[in-house]
Amino acid sequence: MTVLPGCAALTTLVQGKEIRAYAISNSLALDVIVGSTLVNMNKKSYCLNLSRKVFNEMPNKNVIAWNVLIITYGMHEKGEEALELFKKIEAEPNEVTFTTLFVACNHSGLINEGLTLFYRMKNDHGIELTSDHCIFVVDLLGRAGQLEEAYEIVKTMLAELHKVFA
Repeated sequence: MTVLPGCAALTTLVQGKEIRAYAISNSLALDVIVGSTLVNMNKKSYCLNLSRKVFNEMPNKNVIAWNVLIITYGMHEKGEEALELFKKIEAEPNEVTFTTLFVACNHSGLINEGLTLFYRMKNDHGIELTSDHCIFVVDLLGRAGQLEEAYEIVKTMLAELHKVFA
């Protein structure tokens, strides 16, 4: 099944459907790695319903599977659904989980929700702030015209970098 990521990257819909059908008919889609790759492939082919169906059929879901589904909803401008998935997550969220949530909020214009996650992720989930988180939140704020707050985050980020390299 190593051809799956290639099809996902190329978004070759016809071949992707054939591989997906093979994986499902041979119960390979139940594997968390194959299932997550199929979810991702369906996302790129604009098949949101198929992504959710494959995800729902996976008996074991790790944080990678959850992250792939969250970003799938986010990329389709369904940020509220992505946030609902986060509330139901059955795995320990990680740094990538929050990056996918910021993307979902950004694509859906959910500024307040994105900021709430940003300011609470360390206290509520023990996730350390990364430069990627800051970049996505600065983008979120910039698109919303909240340039002062975006600038404050950039200044905080730069101050943290100076501490690291001092």
